[in-house]
Amino acid sequence: MGAAAGGVIGNASGQDAKSTAIGAVIGAGFGTLFGYLGHEEKKRQDLAKFAIKTQPGKPKMPSITKPQVRAVWVPDRVEDDTFISGHFIYVLDRPTTFKQE
Repeated sequence: MGAAAGGVIGNASGQDAKSTAIGAVIGAGFGTLFGYLGHEEKKRQDLAKFAIKTQPGKPKMPSITKPQVRAVWVPDRVEDDTFISGHFIYVLDRPTTFKQE
């Protein structure tokens, strides 16, 4: 089809056999290139469909419980020659665990 279209365009532009032949060769080259690119794209799409079909589904993530944490205020104090300002410490009463489903 590319050669025929190129030949018609070459004949219209030059009105001689040489222009028609040059147009046909150029048209055949473009037709071959576009046909090849279309074939490669089709192959790529087919491989992508195959890959999607053969991969396992997304794994289900396990559920976890919320940890139980409490804040404890430690007041100002002096130890030896050091003043320690009041602050919070955080105690983990119950760590996170996997939920039983």
